[in-house]
Amino acid sequence: MKYWFAFIFYFTVTVSVAQKPLYSTARLATIQTVAQLVESQEKINWAIAISLAQKNNWPIRQRFSDGAVMQLAGVSETGQPIYDITTTNILAAATTRTNFLYNGGGLGLSLTGGSVAMKNRLATWDGGKVLLAHREFGGRVTQVDNATTTDNHATHTSGTMVAAGVNPNAKGMAFDATLQAYDFANDNSEIAAAAAGLLVSNHSYGTVSGWRLNNDRAGTDTNLKWEWYGDSTINDKEDYKFGFYDSKAR
Repeated sequence: MKYWFAFIFYFTVTVSVAQKPLYSTARLATIQTVAQLVESQEKINWAIAISLAQKNNWPIRQRFSDGAVMQLAGVSETGQPIYDITTTNILAAATTRTNFLYNGGGLGLSLTGGSVAMKNRLATWDGGKVLLAHREFGGRVTQVDNATTTDNHATHTSGTMVAAGVNPNAKGMAFDATLQAYDFANDNSEIAAAAAGLLVSNHSYGTVSGWRLNNDRAGTDTNLKWEWYGDSTINDKEDYKFGFYDSKAR
């Protein structure tokens, strides 16, 4: 599973400070080299995945009635399909003590995420396009890639990050910040390319592992609705992918 949560602790203290580069020239060159390598490897793996999907009738993208979005992400070293799927987001400002940073929060900081130095420093990768016209965003969210299908999960998690609080119950962690949004297709190459300008990115999705209940399958027998996403060439009863650091994680 992939999660990067470090929501609030990178805010600056004044809007008068100009935004500075995050990395040295040498480090930027290294990041660019890694980004090009990752992109090349991802394109090769994706071409193999699409070819095998067409040959074996694997689904490429599915949207389930429970709101989850699943997409083919590549193939394993044994030639089995690897899928990414969105997961439930239950984080809130109160549980992470983020509200202590707000005006009246007790620390005397009054941080919002809207300073010049924080502009375009946050990003999210998710299951589809964010509803950019949502009243909580006020034009502060930009869909960077070519995602075309609006996704509730992507919109929800983006709101957790930057919703303005028009509805106080929906107020985001960094409620005045700008956000760069991507869908999770080709995520690693996009992450590598964007890394030089980011402080924080959110990824509320992970690799589908083991058995998954698919209530969208026809019939009433629950036992027939369970789908196996493990690698049966290795073990048909246990799936190694739970918490596994594969080449993509590296």
